[in-house]
Amino acid sequence: MSSERLTLDELLQDLPEGLLEEENIQKSPRSKRTSGNEFFDRINEFVDTHGREPEPSAAPGTEERILGLNLKGVRRDPDLVSQLHDADRHYLLPVDETGNTKPDNNTSHRPDVLESSPSIGAELKCEIDDIDDKGGQIDEFSSLDEVLADEDLLGFLNMPSEADDVFEMKHIDGYQQSRKNPDEIADRELCHDFDFFAPLFHRMRGRIAEGIASIEPFQQRGQIEVGDYFFLRGQMCLVDSITAEEERESGPTAYRVRVIFDNGTEMTPYKHSLGRALTGYKSRGYEPGQRIVDPDIVADRFNGLTHRDQSQGIIYVLRSKRTDKLIREQRDLYKVGLTARSLEDRLQGAEGQKTYLEGPIEVVAEWEIYGANLQRVERLLHAFLAPRRSDFTLVDVNGRTYHPREWFNVPFLTIKRVAEAIINDTLMNYRLNPMNGELVAKGTSQSVDDGEI
Repeated sequence: MSSERLTLDELLQDLPEGLLEEENIQKSPRSKRTSGNEFFDRINEFVDTHGREPEPSAAPGTEERILGLNLKGVRRDPDLVSQLHDADRHYLLPVDETGNTKPDNNTSHRPDVLESSPSIGAELKCEIDDIDDKGGQIDEFSSLDEVLADEDLLGFLNMPSEADDVFEMKHIDGYQQSRKNPDEIADRELCHDFDFFAPLFHRMRGRIAEGIASIEPFQQRGQIEVGDYFFLRGQMCLVDSITAEEERESGPTAYRVRVIFDNGTEMTPYKHSLGRALTGYKSRGYEPGQRIVDPDIVADRFNGLTHRDQSQGIIYVLRSKRTDKLIREQRDLYKVGLTARSLEDRLQGAEGQKTYLEGPIEVVAEWEIYGANLQRVERLLHAFLAPRRSDFTLVDVNGRTYHPREWFNVPFLTIKRVAEAIINDTLMNYRLNPMNGELVAKGTSQSVDDGEI
């Protein structure tokens, strides 16, 4: 063997003539990628044919969708925009090579485009199965982000095939073919009646802070019942209801769970899916959920009560203890309000607030309300008493005037009867006499007795 080493030029000279010519080099269709000008020529041809630019949202697997995604990607790349400036005869790109803005991208109203369209509506079909045979068209996406954003394209694995479904256990005796696979945790949506639940979450957070309620890990195969509170992926949630599926094929009954979150959203997953989520997905990095244990909930459940039967707020009546002449001249002056917190918490620092007339106050009465929307009850209460709303002006410690809004010149007995009528859901049967502030049954002029509420 000769030890003499040949140079590259000497090796190339020994190759048969024409071996390196382009037509003799075979390229794999899968690795083939069209140049920028070539694919943009196809975009121009599409506009010529259809009179509009290709839509990236077109049907999956079509030529239009592929060209639309390519066009969308090019518009994001200033370098490609510059390179394709000369080929952009339909003004599809946003800027030219000098950086000047081009005319409107919407070609549907450009007469020069419409006139050049030989046939509008001609549709080119390119099924997923044919992509590889057409020179690797799937490689024409301008970036990996474009490919990943195309859910329909990536979803080709879900297309029907002759292969057996991996979840169909056809050869195992006794297996129920209709049995459904567990769903993933459901998507969340806005909770339209969150006003009902907000006080419950506020109350529970307070009970946790006070040490009344405790937090424990959710156990494997743990029970899930109406009224249970959990921390799911760090967020407090409440099980509002559990219902069986109305329409279901043969097999075990599936249950849907309405879950309310303390951020004002809700979801309705299957019960077993919620259990799996609380157990945790270690492979996905999700930690197990936690159960909130409240002794009051346990006691209420024993007595047949749920969270919808728990106290949600307090109607309270206050009286000012200021001794100045203007306040003493106000007959039957009471403040009527609602709170989702304890009254003690609500009245902290009251003497320095305009809401409480910047003076000492006295609690006259309070009533708990259940299963109601606090904001709606408060609006109803104040609207009913509005004819007797107080009308006087005070001066604050800084010398500025203000008008108290939640104070009413109405007998305490009337307030008591109105509160009871709200609790009993019978307020629509009564009206307020604006002259004396007494409660009157509708259709009569007689004042209401205690026995009528």
